[in-house]
Amino acid sequence: DSATSSRGVITVCAVDAAGERSPYSERGANLTVCAPSGRSTTPATAPEITTTAVKDKYTDDFGGTSASAPMVSGVAALMLQANPRLTWRDVPLVLARSARQVDPTNAGWTSYGGYHYNHEYGFGVADATAAVQLARSWQSVGGSSTLRQCGPYSATVNQAIPETTPISDAVFENPFADASGLSKAAVNGVTSRISAAGCGIQHIEHVEVVLTATDDTGARAHPSAGDLQITLTSPAGQTSTLTTPHLCYNISGQQTSCQGLVDFSFGLSRHLEEPAISGTSSDWTLAAADRRTGNTGRLRNWSITLYGR
Repeated sequence: DSATSSRGVITVCAVDAAGERSPYSERGANLTVCAPSGRSTTPATAPEITTTAVKDKYTDDFGGTSASAPMVSGVAALMLQANPRLTWRDVPLVLARSARQVDPTNAGWTSYGGYHYNHEYGFGVADATAAVQLARSWQSVGGSSTLRQCGPYSATVNQAIPETTPISDAVFENPFADASGLSKAAVNGVTSRISAAGCGIQHIEHVEVVLTATDDTGARAHPSAGDLQITLTSPAGQTSTLTTPHLCYNISGQQTSCQGLVDFSFGLSRHLEEPAISGTSSDWTLAAADRRTGNTGRLRNWSITLYGR
């Protein structure tokens, strides 16, 4: 859902009491930080969050990311109380820089510029104490008026997306059980590069990628977009996974085909603080591969917009 990765949105994931990803918590390069919740949505199998309730004095079965998201809202409120001058751009930067790394043996952790990132945890779990301490001395990066934008830079591709290394039905539901695969570029597919030459942003705060994948004729949306693995690699060599191969279900819980990649927007937090250009490289590389036989299609076009300072 593009709304959960729009510029200005702080996307929150969930961890259980052991500091590990809750099974229902979605992975992605749009995640900022996690916060505590339960292991499952069934209190009988795992502890949930105890909090106040509307009709009763309290509830002890509050779970899901519905529990973790308001915890991050609370941390943000404490930060603003400590430093009311923080802007909407400052808050995610402070949260990311002060986040606590959890599940340290998880293979998905990567490091860049003093930050740790994992497609399962974002920059880690929000740390209220560390965030408030950092907020007190934080030098604001400014608000909307000082936010710099490069792009959108666009590319017309119009190439078939090859079917390579198909994934069996048995593992299609969770093709990246090893989270390290989410930080690797899709291989043996179609690749396209866009140069950000001339962009003076030294510290990225948000990346937006808009792409269209169609059927073979180019007239309609891709017939089974859930078959696709799509990644973006920055000039600094850091890779975001935009979408993984996955099964889709309708509202009744019946399996159906995944569609919708027409002018679809992906917002990425993963490249926070990277430069738009790294050394002599200004190329941002999109890679797409089809991991299931049948229902082939084409990558028609894509664009990238960089925001930061």
